[in-house]
Amino acid sequence: MKTFDIVLAVAAFLSGLTAASHWLKVSNMAVVPTWTVEPGDQDASQAGWIAGILQNLHSSSSANATAAKWTAVSVFLISRKIKNSDGEA
Repeated sequence: MKTFDIVLAVAAFLSGLTAASHWLKVSNMAVVPTWTVEPGDQDASQAGWIAGILQNLHSSSSANATAAKWTAVSVFLISRKIKNSDGEA
């Protein structure tokens, strides 16, 4: 049973580490405007920034969802380990 507990603990650690790497990726995402050369028109410039923000939101929400799923896996695994070790001395 100890081997199974160790496997669960390692799996929980690795899934938690995977989740943390996704959260880190999201926190480091930068907003990039959609234009390559800034247009002279202020409205066009702002539209490029707004489009960049929307693209960033889409990308970050996808990465957040992945991180949340890995966090759920980690919590599930650690709860299984706790449940398995409750009856042991």
